[in-house]
Amino acid sequence: MGRGGSYPASYDYSNYSYWNIFWILLFAAAIFLIVRIIYRFGIKNTASEIPLNILRKRFAKGEITKKEFEDMKKELRE
Repeated sequence: MGRGGSYPASYDYSNYSYWNIFWILLFAAAIFLIVRIIYRFGIKNTASEIPLNILRKRFAKGEITKKEFEDMKKELRE
């Protein structure tokens, strides 16, 4: 019979491997949720959302004239 009895060699570790997979999946899910929360609520005011940058983009596209651009820029800085 030997040390392990009559069980196959891999039988002793099969229950542990399921728990290891469970903990790995749980850890991965926690990391995924943390990253998602950080991106959703943590990064709000990026450089592309600054009003002056929006104004510059509108001027570059030709949506507003130079006079309108200068007036709006002056208004934003007040």
